[in-house]
Amino acid sequence: MAKTILVVDDEEDIRHMLRLILEKSGFVVETAGDGQEALDQVRDHRPDLILLDLKMPRLNGYEVFVRLKSDEQFKTIPIIVVTAVTQDSDQEDEEWARRMGAEGFVTKPFDLSELGRRIEELISKLI
Repeated sequence: MAKTILVVDDEEDIRHMLRLILEKSGFVVETAGDGQEALDQVRDHRPDLILLDLKMPRLNGYEVFVRLKSDEQFKTIPIIVVTAVTQDSDQEDEEWARRMGAEGFVTKPFDLSELGRRIEELISKLI
């Protein structure tokens, strides 16, 4: 059975690109454009893996991450943080993600092959 990945990003182009790439690799892909939509998606269709942007409107990725990891039902879902590089926040965001238990951290613009390797690595652990 194909594994499901939830792509959470406020940038429609990134969601679309990741959907195309991941579907070509055989994954089922769900998307969410903000944090609240992501939480709703997780509750309705528990994904096998989440790609989560941190900086989003309505409910940011930090809050989504904390809520999911503190919920007994969802805390085991692997999360790869995918976020934009800024001089001030890049290192802080990565340190925060690792401290909170993220299974990976990828900066935008990202290397698709690197992201693909990390996804495959995590998914193979789920099988």
